[in-house]
Amino acid sequence: MPFIHLEPTQENQHMKTNSPSAYFVLFVFLALWSCNQAKDPKTKLEEFKNQANALNDSIQRLQKLVGGDTSQIRYSQVSFSPLMTKDFVHTIDVQGKVESDQNIEVNPKTMGIVTEVNVTEGQAVKQGQVLARIDNQLLKGNLEQLKSQYSLATILYQKQKNLWDQQIGTEVQYLQAKNSKENLEKNMAVLQDQLSQTNIVSPISGTVDQVMARVGQMAAIGAPQFRIVNANKIKVTAGLGENYISQVGVGSQVNLSFPDAGKMVKAKISFVSSVIDPVTRTFTVQTKLQGETGIKPNMIAIFKIQDYHNPNAMVIPVNVVQNSEEGSFVYVIEKGNSPGHGIARKKLIKTGLIQGDMIEVKQGLKVQDLLVTVGYQGLTDGAPLSF
Repeated sequence: MPFIHLEPTQENQHMKTNSPSAYFVLFVFLALWSCNQAKDPKTKLEEFKNQANALNDSIQRLQKLVGGDTSQIRYSQVSFSPLMTKDFVHTIDVQGKVESDQNIEVNPKTMGIVTEVNVTEGQAVKQGQVLARIDNQLLKGNLEQLKSQYSLATILYQKQKNLWDQQIGTEVQYLQAKNSKENLEKNMAVLQDQLSQTNIVSPISGTVDQVMARVGQMAAIGAPQFRIVNANKIKVTAGLGENYISQVGVGSQVNLSFPDAGKMVKAKISFVSSVIDPVTRTFTVQTKLQGETGIKPNMIAIFKIQDYHNPNAMVIPVNVVQNSEEGSFVYVIEKGNSPGHGIARKKLIKTGLIQGDMIEVKQGLKVQDLLVTVGYQGLTDGAPLSF
């Protein structure tokens, strides 16, 4: 390396006066610069960073030995948090909806004009209760006519039977009377069934949620006239991505949030579908609720399904984690000899799951490490810190 002569200029005299190690630093820097001319820039940059950190440590030690002024050291102002283990729960969050196990549209069984509507919306009804009636005057007239014919047929049958028991008359007369009576019985039963179908009845116990029937309007088969809902038996369903199929099963703990009702309910998964939807690539999960007030069908529900729990986890804010080619890392404080001062130490870590703004650390940190939580941006390993 060629000899470099440094004139004792006023600036150099100033360096000599105020920093005992200035010549030493300059000499080392020039020597390293000369030796690294043949290396690529990236390698030289990393080496210079390491050498700068080592020189900073050396300067501090020398200044302490000679009683030099440390006021010229540039400290990075940071805040920290001592690390402790805590309970960590990870949940799968997905939106679902409330459905009723008994949410029934009531259709008429026969066509006709509505003559009565016996319930109103919001009214509680029991299974089998008549909700409305359809015009049945023609059927009633036919039934009365059959009843009159049946009464006569019954009398004739009894007379023929008495005669036949006494061996009077012919068997044909007896069988004709019997057949006539039985046919009228069957016809009456058919008419009575048709007559009962003119009553629109509730198939379940519940609450009348909607009334579509109107007196004087035509009721057609297949056209709903009422909606009955049993709000005491509801279920909450959601679709989960297929990547969670191995993590969720019947019995998995779930917290249900109902934003519109302002309620939180703890429950368990009661059903997991065995088939993946080929279009959405999701599977269905379901939980049943009973007796929950204020929760209505078609409400939005937020599933928080617990899929991981560690009661002694090392958890840190996710925003302090930085990434490099080496992997994820954070900075911790290595305390110095003077109070409120220390050195930044870079710690490579292995992370786990993220929940909200917190992330679990699997490896790289230990209890009581002083994690830099404010001022970590731009730090380098070995940088002097003030806290």
